[in-house]
Amino acid sequence: MNRNLFRKNAMLKVASPFELNRLVSIFSGREALALLALGVTVVAALAWGICGVIYERVSGNGIVMLQSRFDTIQAPAGGVLISFDLETGDFVRRGQMVGRLFSFSDLENLRESYQKLKMLQGNLEEVRRYTGWLKKGKQNHFQKSSEVLDETIGRLNEELEWLSRYVDKGRGLSERGAISQQQWHEEQEKYHAKLKSRADYLLRKLEEENSLSEADFTLAKEVMSVEVEVKSALYEVELLRNKLEYNTRIVSTHSGTVTSVNYTPGSIVAAEANLASLIDLDDQTDETWELYAYFSVADSKKIRPGMSAIVTPSSVKAERDGSIRGTVTHVGTYILPVESIDRTFRNAAFAQYLLKQCANMPVEVRILLSRDRSSPNGFRWTSGSGPDIEVSAGTLCAASVVVDKEPPLELVFSGLRKFMFGRGVMEEFQLRNARTGAGGE
Repeated sequence: MNRNLFRKNAMLKVASPFELNRLVSIFSGREALALLALGVTVVAALAWGICGVIYERVSGNGIVMLQSRFDTIQAPAGGVLISFDLETGDFVRRGQMVGRLFSFSDLENLRESYQKLKMLQGNLEEVRRYTGWLKKGKQNHFQKSSEVLDETIGRLNEELEWLSRYVDKGRGLSERGAISQQQWHEEQEKYHAKLKSRADYLLRKLEEENSLSEADFTLAKEVMSVEVEVKSALYEVELLRNKLEYNTRIVSTHSGTVTSVNYTPGSIVAAEANLASLIDLDDQTDETWELYAYFSVADSKKIRPGMSAIVTPSSVKAERDGSIRGTVTHVGTYILPVESIDRTFRNAAFAQYLLKQCANMPVEVRILLSRDRSSPNGFRWTSGSGPDIEVSAGTLCAASVVVDKEPPLELVFSGLRKFMFGRGVMEEFQLRNARTGAGGE
């Protein structure tokens, strides 16, 4: 044994009788504690690498709404907005008046009808004056003619009375031979001629009376015809006036939350223009709350119905309050154009925002929000009962869908395969998609 390997003092210390029952210290307690901590760390890392899970998520944006449809508040007629007292987020009720409109077309129709009424009223006055003048003229003519006829008939009555007495006396005189039979017959013929003449004058007077009555009836009929036209025009004016009053009132036909306001007072709008959009809350139920979310086309290919999702309202901090749990119910097949999103939400600005967030290639994904009646807002949250805030239809939210999960060691092995065998990024992506698709099925 080479005694020069150890120091002399060390050898004397070990060989001393007083050191025989003392353990040899390989390392200190501090070093042992550090070694133990390292071992625990390695064991924990191995356990996490084998039993732990790393989630792969894709994110999108959307808006909370019911499965019921979006509705709009439309202009009842074309014109200028006088007032429109709505803002995004306001709640309106069915039948609530939200503004007034100055209608050009209804006002023009009312003006034309009023002019027609004034013209007919003028015609009525003219007809009344004309018929009054005609009636007065005919009455004057009838009065004069009646006076002449009455005078003639009166004279004939006197002559007939005298002839009647003469004929009665002439019969006796003829029988006694005072006058000839021929003279008596001549007086009888005169009497009958006078009777016929009086009858003719009486008939003429009756015909003139009938003519006057017919003329009065005809004139009254003409006046009545114009009066009917005037009354019809009055009714039309009143109807248009009520229509103008009604069309100037902008009334909501649904109850709901306003999601967008498209016009401001002073704007010129067309008939049936969409003044504002709202989410219909008339048929609200607890089971129909959904998030209409939009993801990029690449991310949407990873999503399958039934996958879990978390939804974070824009007014909530997820790290403090948590998120709403949800489940994917529908994944769109095609890229949606901005017009389709605009038709869904009736909000062009929001459609452009979603388009920008999805790199101009949005795909619609619907997420059913989980309900929990015990929470303050009725939704199931990832952290207890969640914050005491109102999450209503029209709330903007961020959505995150779990599309894959795998042990950490799998990522390590994937990295090693890529490093050692040169597996490309696309091959790895296809492998994960195949695994995700198999899991979704």
